[in-house]
Parts: sequence; structure tokens; C-alpha cells
Amino acid sequence: MRWRAAAGRVGGTLAGGLDIDWFTGELESVGYTQFILGGHSTLFSVTHRVRVRPSKGEPAIGPYIGGDVHVALTERFAVVAVVRVRLTSGRTVPIEVVDLVDPDESTWEPELPDVAAVLDGQLLELPGARWRTALA
Repeated sequence: MRWRAAAGRVGGTLAGGLDIDWFTGELESVGYTQFILGGHSTLFSVTHRVRVRPSKGEPAIGPYIGGDVHVALTERFAVVAVVRVRLTSGRTVPIEVVDLVDPDESTWEPELPDVAAVLDGQLLELPGARWRTALA
């Protein structure tokens, strides 16, 4: 649906429909904390940065609504404000370990299979309702 004001300088659009997305890629700097018992029974904690990715790609489908308003300042220049809201509930995605971000950062570097044994299959919670805006 489109509408335009009588003066012709102001207009806008309303939209709605289905939004389909996949969560892919990699997340860097997920924390993995290791506790090490040192001399004199001192417990040291060392946090390592881990790169992870979703272990399976599955689409998420949900409704969205959106719209924009534009104001023409000249014949060739206008200001546009856009908003789009995705109306879905949150979801969880299982993750798997790719590698350590900077393994030389600590003197106590964990073995990658040990990190994967703890983090693989953990669930990453993704938000449901999301919105984005733009002003151009």
C-alpha cells in the first residue's frame, strides 16, 4: 500500500509479508574459561577466545511489517526514514567450535578437542522480534 500527501513532497509506504532468514557465518570471541591449579594450591582462571559457527543451517520464517516516510527537499534530494519489524519468537541454534581466536594469548593453551567437548552442541539463543531503522 502506498500513500502520498496532496502537496506531493511527503509520501510513504507500508509493507508486510514473510521474512525468511538463515543464521550462518562465524561468531568470534566466545569465552571459554579454564581453571588451573597452580603452586601453593592457587587457582588461576584463564579465559580463551573461541570462534564458533552454527552446526546446522535451518531457515527461520516469520511475518514482518514495515514502512517508510520520505520528504522531498528538492526535485533530486529527499530525506527517507525506514523501519522494519520482524515479529517472531526467539529460537535457539546449536553451535560447533571452529578454532581458538588467538591461541598464543595465554601460556596455558587448551587443546581444541577439549574445548569442542564442552562447547559443541551448546545452544545459542537468538532474539525473536527484531527491528531495523534507517535514515538517508
